[in-house]
Amino acid sequence: MIYRILTEDKGNIAQIVSKHFDAFTIIRAQGYWKGTAENSVVIELDSLGLADMLFSSRVHILATDIKTTNNQDAVLVQKITAESELV
Repeated sequence: MIYRILTEDKGNIAQIVSKHFDAFTIIRAQGYWKGTAENSVVIELDSLGLADMLFSSRVHILATDIKTTNNQDAVLVQKITAESELV
């Protein structure tokens, strides 16, 4: 399962995410919220077969931490079914 968090980039995202997860990907993007452009990031986290309920809970705790720390109205979390393997 891949979890994707889309949020505003306030320059502290890697620091926040690394408090919750050891492995993640950050993709810089241009986003829009209520018609206004903002620097955004896409954070991808792969459960790599870990217990989904526990991993999902950790992702939501992270999203709440980002929302609170960055004083945002909302943070989007997507759950994407995927088969992943380390090679």
